[in-house]
Amino acid sequence: MSIVILGAGGFQGKATLYDLSQCYGLPDIIAADCRPEDVQAYIKEWSTTNKIKIVKVDADDERSVSDLLEDSDVVIDLLPSTYAMRMVNLAIARGVNLVDTGYLVDPAALSDPGTKAIVNQIDEKAKKAGIAILRECGMDPGIDLLMCREAVREMDEVYELTSYGSGFPEAEAANNPLKYKISWNFDGVLRSRKRAGRYLKDGQIREFTDVKMFSPAHTYTVDIQPFGRLEAFPNGDALAYAEELGISDSVKSIGRFVFRWPGHTEFWYKMAQLHFLDEKPIQVGDVWVSPRAFLHTLLEPQLQYSPKEIDIVFIHIEVKGIKNGKQKHLVYQLIDKRDLQTGLMAMQRTVGFTASIGAQMILRGDITAKGLLSPLNDVPYSLFEKELGKRNIQITRTESEP
Repeated sequence: MSIVILGAGGFQGKATLYDLSQCYGLPDIIAADCRPEDVQAYIKEWSTTNKIKIVKVDADDERSVSDLLEDSDVVIDLLPSTYAMRMVNLAIARGVNLVDTGYLVDPAALSDPGTKAIVNQIDEKAKKAGIAILRECGMDPGIDLLMCREAVREMDEVYELTSYGSGFPEAEAANNPLKYKISWNFDGVLRSRKRAGRYLKDGQIREFTDVKMFSPAHTYTVDIQPFGRLEAFPNGDALAYAEELGISDSVKSIGRFVFRWPGHTEFWYKMAQLHFLDEKPIQVGDVWVSPRAFLHTLLEPQLQYSPKEIDIVFIHIEVKGIKNGKQKHLVYQLIDKRDLQTGLMAMQRTVGFTASIGAQMILRGDITAKGLLSPLNDVPYSLFEKELGKRNIQITRTESEP
């Protein structure tokens, strides 16, 4: 029996592989990647274990992936999001538990009956196969959802819920014109800048299109410790989570946002208006080029962290409501920074380690539910928080009366 990591040589895959290798009592680890030499070079830096087996696999070769899953206990899918549905179907066919760090479908799409029906079918098939498919088990989505649920659980009624999930360079490393560097798949970052969504403000639904995401109508600045002034812009469809959290009847404001250093939203608003984020190719001389692909190729090498620069993951959850007849204001917060000893960045730690923890919880029986699962409903918070603590990732909680 084994744990399979698909995409083990990628940015998050390396962190997941490292974390699993540090845990005793686990089955063998199959580190699968299209570039096995990258995995081999990485584990040579630190590994003394013989329980890691490196396998070359092409994610487009479904037969090979399916064969790899045979006799496995759980597969951790860290491939690009375009493979998510295919890997879920393979896991169901093989009867293997699966953990991924992203969305199976965009939460906003769940309002479409057809998409909802597909998701329900996957849930039913997974239950019939006797497996768990734990989606959104990363940082954002992932840790933020667990923190939201725990804060909401403390309240009798919730009127406001604001969630920020962010990754950005510390001030000393924010040394380029964008004050931003890449700690995630950059193509995924650019794709996210074209994602429409909704949030609720004072009882009114606010919708934004891909172009308006960074407009002044939907962005704002806050002064927040210990960072000072940061900008916030909306992150997908927040209303979808109100129902899952059971607060649809009481909540007046709910939003999911991202923090960045000042100037970020103004830049991307202009780039979106100028169609630099468009995927459809345009003709440049004799060549057809996607504007987004051009932007990716141009910016990616300029936005890299140096080996000693520090990235920050900052999750900040605020909930306001009523507890025992009194108004309460709860703040849950997580700040993590790059570990220079291991070289793992904060984004790798909070995403890759979280995927590892989710897989281990399934293996240990801490998560017993079957079907299509979410951190919002199916991951025990106290055990998860304890696991984060073992990895020197801390969640803090403060309470006040507004």
